[in-house]
Amino acid sequence: MVVIEDLNLINCLISSLENIIEKPIHLNSDWALSHNWSIVPTESASHFNEITATQLANAVTDFGYNQLFAVITENVKNYPPCFQVSATTEDLLNFSWECGFLNYVLFPSDKSFIILCTINDYQVVAGSSEFVKAAVSMDVIAAKEAFKVMALDSSQPVWQKKIFMEVLRRYIE
Repeated sequence: MVVIEDLNLINCLISSLENIIEKPIHLNSDWALSHNWSIVPTESASHFNEITATQLANAVTDFGYNQLFAVITENVKNYPPCFQVSATTEDLLNFSWECGFLNYVLFPSDKSFIILCTINDYQVVAGSSEFVKAAVSMDVIAAKEAFKVMALDSSQPVWQKKIFMEVLRRYIE
């Protein structure tokens, strides 16, 4: 994982997400659907664990990419806004360790998919249905149902359930 320091590239990356991300923690569903993307929220804590990092690394490389950009989606001072992340389990785990306390979006240079990593115990995987299926290791419909079951779990704290209900409203129902 490498910090991007080129200010022109940083500004270009951030501005390229204007219509895609509703800062800091949501994907613009209309934009995604207008590009025929599937959208699946998944449960996550601190972005990635060993299993989810491996799943994503495999999906990204299977789709022909070896690098991702990571761009912050919130206003934070004194922390790098952009990184270049290798599509490896090790680098994704490193990204999670270094940035798991902030909201970021990961994407390849052509923006053919995105992974919106939030600090609210969920992430949003969006792209072609084939990519999303590979990234979450299950069918899109099954993945949405799994998130819905988890979100509706009565043992969720009230504050978390409120966040998950908004995610369900935006991406599933």
